[in-house]
Amino acid sequence: MPRSTTVPLLAIFLFAFTNLTAEESFKSKLHDYKVTEVAAQLNYPWGLAFLPDKQIIVTEKPGSIKLVSLDRKLLKEVRGGPKVSKCGQGGLMDIAPHPNFELNQLLYLSYSKQEDGLCGTEVAKGRLIDTSIENLQTIFVATPKNNDNRHFGS
Repeated sequence: MPRSTTVPLLAIFLFAFTNLTAEESFKSKLHDYKVTEVAAQLNYPWGLAFLPDKQIIVTEKPGSIKLVSLDRKLLKEVRGGPKVSKCGQGGLMDIAPHPNFELNQLLYLSYSKQEDGLCGTEVAKGRLIDTSIENLQTIFVATPKNNDNRHFGS
């Protein structure tokens, strides 16, 4: 018997690029899915991670970071992210919490950065305190940087 599953991950992206209603159901061979809107007005959402406190942290390609509360559907701006260069397909890309996020509040972010007219991928880590990322430090720089503005990966 199929089970109903709420898929907030899909909702963020589907509502950004389609005309779905507030809630819509889909069927597959193994499951029934109900898509529920949990955030609106995102600017090119690119990466996301589920946090243990019923929140989703979302990166937006131009460089913003948002916290989405699943309980109240609130959207908050997160300050202190890395300086991002919008090099073609690049921007603020992925975000991942540390495996012990509940204890250390560490986040990892990948993004494109330009130096001397050349772009490349970098990774930074920082501690999420309320709605700020503190002690942000670059921990990886892909070298050499180049003038190809495609396929940064992360």
